[in-house]
Amino acid sequence: MDRTEVVRIVRHLIASIAAGDEAEVERTTNGEGLSTAEVQAAIGSYGGGAIMAPPDLEGDFMRLICEDFTAPHMWYVEADLWTEQEGRSDLSIRVRVYEDPERIEISDILVP
Repeated sequence: MDRTEVVRIVRHLIASIAAGDEAEVERTTNGEGLSTAEVQAAIGSYGGGAIMAPPDLEGDFMRLICEDFTAPHMWYVEADLWTEQEGRSDLSIRVRVYEDPERIEISDILVP
């Protein structure tokens, strides 16, 4: 798995959260990590409005925190979130993307 695929996976996950598609978020993460309800509660506590899918920025809204080459290979990514009121907000999401596409988890929502 390369950076392009990781960007695609994280972008899809954020778009699913923004669309309120709980079923797709749960399918994408296999229920690992934060639940959709926990994500929405964290975002709601921020008060910046509804989350929206990020614009097409070629992955410039993501930062690689850690790339672990041990088995299984895992990418730990932090991505900025956009809200309807602010555009690019102070919120960000942390996601672990494992080489096995069945293992994707939301590890944290960072709220300032």
